[in-house]
Amino acid sequence: MGGDDPPLVDIRKRGQDAGTAEDWEALLALEAELRADEAWWPIVWAPACAMAAAKIDRRAQARSFVEEAIAGGFSQPELYDPTFTEALSGDPEWPRLKAAMKANEPPSPVTLLDWPVLTPSAPLSLDRLPVEREELLRVDAGERFACVEYTAVLSQALNAVGIPARVVAVLQASYHTGVGKAHQVSEAWIDELATWVVLDGQNGLYWVDEDAAPLGVPALQDRCRAGEPLPGYVCVGSKQLPERQAPRWFSHFRHGHYAQPRGHLPDDTDPADPDVTELAGRWRAYARRPARP
Repeated sequence: MGGDDPPLVDIRKRGQDAGTAEDWEALLALEAELRADEAWWPIVWAPACAMAAAKIDRRAQARSFVEEAIAGGFSQPELYDPTFTEALSGDPEWPRLKAAMKANEPPSPVTLLDWPVLTPSAPLSLDRLPVEREELLRVDAGERFACVEYTAVLSQALNAVGIPARVVAVLQASYHTGVGKAHQVSEAWIDELATWVVLDGQNGLYWVDEDAAPLGVPALQDRCRAGEPLPGYVCVGSKQLPERQAPRWFSHFRHGHYAQPRGHLPDDTDPADPDVTELAGRWRAYARRPARP
């Protein structure tokens, strides 16, 4: 979130906290400091400030922020949706602004054509986080987890108790440009279902079909590409994903690929995040349930 630059880490955390809390006045009050974050200003903070300004009815200021973001290459209104579109679509210039954001999106250099389906006979090898990200597991120092860390820990926990699990990177449409278009989830092989099932460690949930059967990546990908309605999802533990945020996470299943194993976690690494542990435990119980008639 800024590497070894403490001031940058601090302003990014405060900006994210203000946006997450929908404290629009507080976010706008950080404008001068956020502008100093040159890498994120045009693609993250200028759009966020536009949304904040629109939310408190500063329409001219909101449009100015959007124009500045577009000039800097911004192409991802979905990064903040549905709030971004709801806040700014009332602007008479919205169709033009939306088209300009779309025009900033370069064409995809490659298209994924197929998805391999493998049946494991034993737990898979354990993954290791890149060395530079292992420090993020030290939450006592105030670090924050992202999907990469949650997924590594959950996959480790599942493999450690004998449930084959692997890391999958899932991607939104036009994932080749912009930020926030990739997500990582675990996929676990459940013998009783004879299929792989997606487990989202960061959001503490799994996706289900109309019969409440858990879904794997290929099924979710087919639904996403076909433009089908949002599937159901089951949250585990105390963390509940707000319903309005679910479409954004589902949109990541447009594309995807399996991550490559990178060895084993150090023996002294503690993989026990409470929500992740409960998610793994719930899956052991689910896997052993009686088959449906």
